[in-house]
Amino acid sequence: MKQSFLFLSAIAFSFVACNQNPKQTGNAAAEDHSSHDQCYQSISNADTLDMHLHNHDGKVQGSLNFRFKEKQNTQGDIKGEFRGDTLFVDYTFTVGGTPSKNPLVFLKQGDDLSQGYGEIETYLGKTYFKPGAPITFGNGFILKPTNCQ
Repeated sequence: MKQSFLFLSAIAFSFVACNQNPKQTGNAAAEDHSSHDQCYQSISNADTLDMHLHNHDGKVQGSLNFRFKEKQNTQGDIKGEFRGDTLFVDYTFTVGGTPSKNPLVFLKQGDDLSQGYGEIETYLGKTYFKPGAPITFGNGFILKPTNCQ
């Protein structure tokens, strides 16, 4: 009798434990991911910079187009992330048939992005901003939000 009681108790416990899956509503089950497109433009004298970003939870990818009056234009892809109010991206483009990749940095100031400059170094084929070296903002392009087309 005691064995039957233990056996039935074990079956009942297993049945209850297996049905302890909490019910999720659509809102509770959905993860909160912020995703949006942002476009910027800067016109400085006769030079223009257009940027299109797709921002997903601080990770960005998009395109960048430099049009210069006295230098060769470049157009390419960017990929990177926001670290606080600073956007770090790798800019991949082609100049004269040669692929290139450079790091770029922008500081978010209000709605604008201010291009920064700092010391860069290359190690094992990867170019990046030198850790600990200062980055200065305000002497480069100041990008203003614009409508994405």
